[in-house]
Amino acid sequence: LLDGGDCDLVLGVSFDETTGLRQQVLFTEEMVFTCRKGHPQVRRRISLDTYLRLRHVVISLRGGPQGSVDALLMAQGRRREVALLVPHFLAGLKIVERSDLVITAPRRLVEQHSAGLQAMKPPLEIPGFTVRQVWHERMHSDPAHLWLRKQFFEVTAGLRGGRVRRSGSGRR
Repeated sequence: LLDGGDCDLVLGVSFDETTGLRQQVLFTEEMVFTCRKGHPQVRRRISLDTYLRLRHVVISLRGGPQGSVDALLMAQGRRREVALLVPHFLAGLKIVERSDLVITAPRRLVEQHSAGLQAMKPPLEIPGFTVRQVWHERMHSDPAHLWLRKQFFEVTAGLRGGRVRRSGSGRR
C-alpha cells in the first residue's frame, strides 16, 4: 500500500527493511503475566509449571489457537493450557479481570486499562515488541507528512521515557 501510494503512513510492530521505505521507532513494550488481584493460584511470583497449568486467554486475530508465547514454549517442548481465544487485548484483560483466567499482555495496556489486575514478570523470557511508523521515501520531505509523523512521534514521547528526538528523521 505504501509502495502504490494507497497509504501514507503505517503504524505497527513487524516490518522488514524494505528498499524505498523509511521507519522510525515510536516506543518499545514489554510483555507481562497478568491475572486478577486475589487470584487463588497466583502470589507475587509463579513458577513455569504453575504458569503452564493456569488457564490462559490468548489473543488471536486469525482464530488460530497459538500465539507467540506458545511458539516459545513449543521450542522447549512445553505447552500451556489455552482456555479462550479473543481478538483484542482489551477484551482479554476485561475477561481476566472477572475470572480465574490469565493472560500475557503488554505492560502499559495492563497498567492503563485494568485496575483489578496484577502484573508480574512471566516465568519465561518473552520478547517485547517495538512499535514503528513507516512511510515511503517519496513522502519523506513532504511538509504535511513531516507534520503528521512529528505528531505521532511527540504523542508517543512519554512511552520512550520522555526523550524527544528530531521528528523528521527516519532510518531506512
